[in-house]
Amino acid sequence: MISDGVGIAPFVGFVMHRAEQLRRRPALWDIIAPALLFVGCHSLDDSVYVSELGSSGVVDVRYSLSRGAGNEFKGDVLDRVWADGQDVMKLWNIGAKVYICGSQSACIGTEDVMRKLVMEGMARSETKTDGKFQACSDDFKASSDSRRYEDQFNMGSAISMFFPPSPTFVETDVPNQAGRVFIVTGGYSGVGFELSRMIWQRGGTVYIAGRDEAKARDAISAIEKDTTTDLIVGGLRFLKVALDDFVSIKAAAEKFLAEEERLDGLFNNAGVSNPPAGWVSAQGHEMQLATNCLGPYFLTKLLSPLLISTARAAETNGTVRVLFTTSIATQLGAPDGGIDVNKLLTPTNDQQVNYALSKTCNWFLADHFAKEMGPRGIVSLVLNPGNLKTPLLRHFHWGIGALVSPLLYHPRFGAYTNLWAGFSPDVTFEDGGRWVEPWGRFHPNPRADIINAMKTKEEGGTGQEAALIEFCERAISDYF
Repeated sequence: MISDGVGIAPFVGFVMHRAEQLRRRPALWDIIAPALLFVGCHSLDDSVYVSELGSSGVVDVRYSLSRGAGNEFKGDVLDRVWADGQDVMKLWNIGAKVYICGSQSACIGTEDVMRKLVMEGMARSETKTDGKFQACSDDFKASSDSRRYEDQFNMGSAISMFFPPSPTFVETDVPNQAGRVFIVTGGYSGVGFELSRMIWQRGGTVYIAGRDEAKARDAISAIEKDTTTDLIVGGLRFLKVALDDFVSIKAAAEKFLAEEERLDGLFNNAGVSNPPAGWVSAQGHEMQLATNCLGPYFLTKLLSPLLISTARAAETNGTVRVLFTTSIATQLGAPDGGIDVNKLLTPTNDQQVNYALSKTCNWFLADHFAKEMGPRGIVSLVLNPGNLKTPLLRHFHWGIGALVSPLLYHPRFGAYTNLWAGFSPDVTFEDGGRWVEPWGRFHPNPRADIINAMKTKEEGGTGQEAALIEFCERAISDYF
């Protein structure tokens, strides 16, 4: 891993994840792969997380300091990579990948340094002709294309997720929502609370959906007291639902359908992350899969007829929308190919892997409903709300929260991501199924392997999305 300073944040996430896994499963110390982290900065005083990274023991941190003193290494980060080339090549020769977070020049420079290290190693091992050197250079190019370029793009996207540009679509940009009706799951805390407040203050009726009525009533009271607009014509209402229980979901949908004749937006915002191992839903599914995937699928399916009829009667096309919530975990933590549906019934013991799988499912669901309901007037999207200070971190070890806290934003920024996806006129029918980034923009380089998994085998893909939908249908068949 190579960072020229500003690109350290995604690597902190990697170190955080690895440290937590080793804390939970000490036996992994015997098999963990070695990792080098090169960090460039002016001095150690300028390096955020220097103590955490250095003391974790899960990576070997090598600093290069432009203002170093004493025995500290002086130079830029690629100077340090070159100086420690023997250690770098030990990892490269056993299949290591190179992740680069930094400027474009750092990316280009890394390839030059790595090429020179490979060529130097070959020259030392045996005498070669110029022609053979060229062949080796071509081999390196082919190897580095898969082991560097792809990772460079992924990590570049990660930097953008950790440090997004300023929001361009906020509360005041949302048109008057008088007469329109919305559901926000998990609407009484975190992003859901901020989103419910913003929509209601623009005149919409918002159903705050969740399992805890007392918390919902407190949230409604807090929102109503914080009124600074004259657009209030809608209402704030509680809709009781437990997304880990199909019986509760069906009852909630029936109650809503009995009370309302329209639904202009469904924000599948609620979720759970990293619960204690062994937690399962009312129907016996792994808790994160149930709450983050199966529950939203069932709720959306039950409400689809009303969404479609609302879209049919809408004055403006594309204004009725369904949103699913994913996470940076999908981009950085989902297995190659997205998911293996056959393994969903036998979840791993790693709750963070299970979380990444459930959030990858959300992307599949958004694409599925875009294909199914797009022709009927519905825009379905998936969004990463951002890295936020919300109750979603409540099940993590306290040290994890302390480590990532400087990288987290107020929940209202996550609401801005939802506002853009839910109300921006820049979103059209053609965007159905796309991934929305913080704080409101489309992902420039979504993972190609997951895009391929959304395609059917007849379309040249792996068919994993279709397999997931079949899995969801089997799960809800006794309750639909």
